Amino acid sequence: MTVHFPYFTGNSYLEHKPLSFDTNGQLDIYLTFKTNATSGTLLYTDSAAEEFLEVFIVGGELRLMASCGRSSVLF
Repeated sequence: MTVHFPYFTGNSYLEHKPLSFDTNGQLDIYLTFKTNATSGTLLYTDSAAEEFLEVFIVGGELRLMASCGRSSVLF
């Protein structure tokens, strides 16, 4: 799926089908964001098995948090 140049002016979002891993357990994501906000969620996906991936900004710094079910890691 490709989305070109979405534009939001407040508490808006795009919603798509959840991301899924291929048969090798691999997921490739390529993202480009441009924002004036210093904090907010850019991408969030999860599963019923407590696995999730979140890309967000805190104080102008890009963060990534991921979990494979048992524990989470913040990058």
